[in-house]
Amino acid sequence: MSAPEEMTLKVIAHIRTAFPTKFGIPRQSGLVDSLRGEVIFTPEYRNADAVRGLEDFSHIWLVWQFSGAVRDSWSPTVRPPRLGGNTRMGVFATRSPFRPNPLGLSSVKLEGIEMRPEVGPVLLVRGADLMDGTPIYDIKPYIPYADCHPDAAAGFTAQTQTHRLQVECPPELWETVPAAERDGLRLIAVVLGAASGKARFQAATTLLDYGFSHFESAEAELPADAPQTLPVRRGVTDAVALTYAAPGRYLMPKGEGGTLQAVVELPEGLTAPIAAGQTVGRVTIRNGGAELQSYPITAAQDAEALSFGYCLRRLAESLILQN
Repeated sequence: MSAPEEMTLKVIAHIRTAFPTKFGIPRQSGLVDSLRGEVIFTPEYRNADAVRGLEDFSHIWLVWQFSGAVRDSWSPTVRPPRLGGNTRMGVFATRSPFRPNPLGLSSVKLEGIEMRPEVGPVLLVRGADLMDGTPIYDIKPYIPYADCHPDAAAGFTAQTQTHRLQVECPPELWETVPAAERDGLRLIAVVLGAASGKARFQAATTLLDYGFSHFESAEAELPADAPQTLPVRRGVTDAVALTYAAPGRYLMPKGEGGTLQAVVELPEGLTAPIAAGQTVGRVTIRNGGAELQSYPITAAQDAEALSFGYCLRRLAESLILQN
């Protein structure tokens, strides 16, 4: 029986990143390790058993769709940016998004897996090169002995080199950058290619005026009733204190600062043992229906599990005090 010429792929998840469009995304995964993302499964695949054991791997592969580059046709050759965009190479010799099947493959660092009541398991990753909302078709563990080939030939990509520059800006130079502060909002304006210093100053002034006229600085405050502790089941203590990261300030369109909302997501209780610093919930900053940022809520202290040995030790201590 011959294999079918076509097949249908199911989207199992989407990734949330800081890139609402394809512009500015790193060309390859891992180039910017500080970039964080969250892989959120679609309802059919929000099953904790599906990621059982994945937490033991440091890196994973993501198979995804170039959702911003889907075309009805394809070309056998493309112009890789790595070669300056002037030389054509075979599409299958490149990682161009313009392919017969617009599939991408990225290796990302797995920082952790969080269980969230509303969406199930969420994969926290770093180094992703994906646009926000990119559909993901599959997830596989990165296995060093099979996936790492230090002696592999790099093809045409070896013709160019990556140079890392350390940029140091003296304080006195920063003082020359046009900046202004009004009502707690500080903006800077950088103008390149001006004909003269006067033209640069006028352009910077125009930019700053536009910024102050159209934007404001807003802070998302935690709800007044945000829990400061959570009850603990089967622990030596009845509750554990919580630590919230301080909400940051956000640049918002004028008049929309008051629409910011900090949504606290916590379970009804925890089960011991619990380690200090362990993530137990999240705070999500929303502006209307859009999610701007989220950060973890952690346990402020350890909560040891109640055990027979602990009970026996407490009984012995009690008897000693009585005598």
